[in-house]
Amino acid sequence: MCSWEYWAVWGSFLLACIICTILATKLLVFQQNLKIKYGNINLVDSDVRFDVKRTTAILSLGFFGGFIAGAFGLGGGVIFNPVLLAMGLPPTVSAATGLYLVTYGKIATTLIYFLNGQMNLFYSLWLGLWAIVGGVAGAGTTWFYMKVSGR
Repeated sequence: MCSWEYWAVWGSFLLACIICTILATKLLVFQQNLKIKYGNINLVDSDVRFDVKRTTAILSLGFFGGFIAGAFGLGGGVIFNPVLLAMGLPPTVSAATGLYLVTYGKIATTLIYFLNGQMNLFYSLWLGLWAIVGGVAGAGTTWFYMKVSGR
């Protein structure tokens, strides 16, 4: 811990996060401008309109919401979902986006535990295996119920 390798990996991770954020934001704005240019093709009510104000709000939400969630040990959905709902997104889009954002927080947390040597790798893999089994079983059960009930 606190060796040059540790800080190199940590700095590389932060740099990769910043680069991915910039590229994703530019790509989303570009795609939205194309949709608008060609007559609002594939624009739906739940799409976020990426003007400067809204883009700043989303990036701030991601940074400060992630910081607060990590500092207090909250699930990110406690912070992200209400803010996304307040921005006018439908509940289904807000919930899915909140889960997507929380995923990156969990990846960062896992990386930190791994770098600090505090992760029991065997237990993590065992838990991950059963999480996958549970996820597949839950999705299959949901799919079956939807097919049988027609809902």
